[in-house]
Amino acid sequence: MDDSIKQGDSRDETMKLADIENLIQQVDIMVGVGEISPFPEEEPPDKGAAAAEEGEGEQSPEPLFGELDEFEALAPPLQFFKKIELTLTVKPGVTLSLHLLRKYSEKNAEVVAAAAGDPAELVGYMGLAVFPGQVLARVVTRDKEGLEVSEEEQLRAEEERRSAGGPQAQVLVEWLGERIEAGAHVVLEGSEFRAERYGYLVLTGERFAVVSPFFVSEDRLQMHWGVFDRRPQAVTPAMLQPWFEEIKIKPALLDVDKVERLLRALGEGEHQRGAFRIAAGEKPVAGIDGRVELLVATERSAGFERPDGSVDFRQVNLLPNVEEGQLIAHRIPPVAGTPGMDVGGAEVPAEGGRDVKVKIDKKTVRSVKEADVELFYAARPGAVRFDGKALSVVNIYSLNNGVNYETGNIDFAGEVFVQGSIAEGFSVRAGGDVTVTETVADGAEIVSESGSVTVGRGVVGRRSKITAGKTVRVQFVHDAAIRAGGDIVIGNYLYNANIFAGGSVEIRKGEGVRGGSILGGKTVAIGSMTLWSAGSPSWVATELAVGFDPDAAANRERVEAAIGKTSRHLHRILDVFGLPRLEPDLIRAKVVKASGTQRKFLEQQAKLLGQLAKSYKALLEMRQALREAASEVKTTYPRIKVQGTAYPGLTIKIGAQTLKLDREHDAVVFKKGEKGIETI
Repeated sequence: MDDSIKQGDSRDETMKLADIENLIQQVDIMVGVGEISPFPEEEPPDKGAAAAEEGEGEQSPEPLFGELDEFEALAPPLQFFKKIELTLTVKPGVTLSLHLLRKYSEKNAEVVAAAAGDPAELVGYMGLAVFPGQVLARVVTRDKEGLEVSEEEQLRAEEERRSAGGPQAQVLVEWLGERIEAGAHVVLEGSEFRAERYGYLVLTGERFAVVSPFFVSEDRLQMHWGVFDRRPQAVTPAMLQPWFEEIKIKPALLDVDKVERLLRALGEGEHQRGAFRIAAGEKPVAGIDGRVELLVATERSAGFERPDGSVDFRQVNLLPNVEEGQLIAHRIPPVAGTPGMDVGGAEVPAEGGRDVKVKIDKKTVRSVKEADVELFYAARPGAVRFDGKALSVVNIYSLNNGVNYETGNIDFAGEVFVQGSIAEGFSVRAGGDVTVTETVADGAEIVSESGSVTVGRGVVGRRSKITAGKTVRVQFVHDAAIRAGGDIVIGNYLYNANIFAGGSVEIRKGEGVRGGSILGGKTVAIGSMTLWSAGSPSWVATELAVGFDPDAAANRERVEAAIGKTSRHLHRILDVFGLPRLEPDLIRAKVVKASGTQRKFLEQQAKLLGQLAKSYKALLEMRQALREAASEVKTTYPRIKVQGTAYPGLTIKIGAQTLKLDREHDAVVFKKGEKGIETI
């Protein structure tokens, strides 16, 4: 005997199932019986009626037909009970009941439905194997005592009643249980239900049916043989063939050796229950997506962070690296996929590769198509920039001695690299990234419209300001203001700064006493915030806020103020017309009724009223749009994580909730709660 069949196949091919006997015992306990009774629904015989029939009692039987009450009192009818009884035995002396078979069937329907896409879900299947010609159930007639009565005995009993004289006797036939019919692969021959195929018996609705022991995956790439009955089974290849023909299995894809091993194991009763893969098709191979392949180095090195949070710019790669006319990239077209084949031999389509779309800056990149390949050439010297969607060659303005009186203010459409510092009162404005290797002095300003800003040292001074469309990265900030559309990363500390990040804020540990701290000022992030300490033991006022957009809040406040102002103006004009609300018909009537200068005045007021009404409507629509935008921002608010100490005097805001600390909190996370800010 093959060990793989006795002990189960590999993990991906065999799924062990629950024991049938365990389920039987559970059902027995549920219905309160020790064994499965062949008559679980039958009522006990009516002793009073039996005694009356034998003349030993005085009580008459309960009438069965209203219009024949008198007749029934004289001649109680013969009573026979028809019942469908299964002939299957699950263990010696135990016959399966219809009730339990229905439970099996309901469970199996759920399991098979769940396994439609994955045969591993067949772990709950409970199979009772049946074979061609096997009697599954019989229609049996029994008397009131529960004894089986043949058709000849029924006819003889009826004849005896007739010959007894008096009115003709009635024979009452009652069905116990359901009227069950023969379903798929089951035939009713006389009073016997017989299986036509090898498979598993189920009771669905009012029909016996034999279902396939083979399960084909939803994509038809695998077929498993479900072996779920622990009893020895004399299964032959001929019993399998009708199912193979129905499934339309391709013979060449059938693992004949495994099928033969399973047949031998079933016959000897040494099989492992589970689902065994006996056929597998060929999976389709997905195509390769088109791609842009760069032919020049584009990795940008803006220095590395030192332990104190500063940035070392001794090795940078931000200068122009291509010449005009140089081939910088090419676009490779997608590759079609390879079709697969299902277990029936039918082709399984493969997903083709997707083409890649590239947006080029036509002023800086030139495109040439050769055969199926698109070539990209630099239209000017500069640095290649590619973000996965857009390809361009950008100008980099490099200043070797900082920004000061020698250079003046810098306003450049590309990227700017400053070796040195930005002196007090000077500014750098760029369309792309801005990199400064040293410091930004008091009163200096950096604006990067669509890029990021990196400062090797710090930003100091109340008049200093940095604005970036993307991220900002600096060593420290002292009194200055920073605003970024993305994340803000601080290498060491923030002191009395005004910070806003459209993403998250991270204060790294750095070095020194202030390392990883936020002391004073206001730090706001729409995303989360991580730092080492906040505030100080001396209760310095410090505010941290997340899940809050001050611009949106300011917009809402401005709109609400404008609505109030416009409403007051509207009511002042309505007072002129003596009206509490806007009623165009009454206003028109008052204008028409007036004359001379009064009419001219009312016409002007009516015109102004119309303009204000349009403005008021627009403001209401704007308020609604802002509310909807705010409701779509987040359903779960970000958190503030303080890995060291959060000191008293610190104000925490998460969304609309506020918490003011009156004591120290160590290693704490602040989060939004149902009734207010919570700590964990």
